[in-house]
Amino acid sequence: MALPCLGAIDGKRVHIRAPGHNSMQFFNYKKTFSINLMAISDKESKFIAVDIGQVGSASDTVVWDRHTFGQAWNSGM
Repeated sequence: MALPCLGAIDGKRVHIRAPGHNSMQFFNYKKTFSINLMAISDKESKFIAVDIGQVGSASDTVVWDRHTFGQAWNSGM
């Protein structure tokens, strides 16, 4: 039996120029500077949550844990 799709979550690193302050926070594992973009869509491909601007050194899990949607999900909503 196939399970229904509830939606999708994905993240993307957006390359940036090195900022003048705290630049190493934006330095990621691919050895570039970036910010994180995470988007969550429902089963109809409508965005229900977007997070833009977490530092590039943050993993997808860290971005998820910092987002209010992720915190609600992790706590059992």
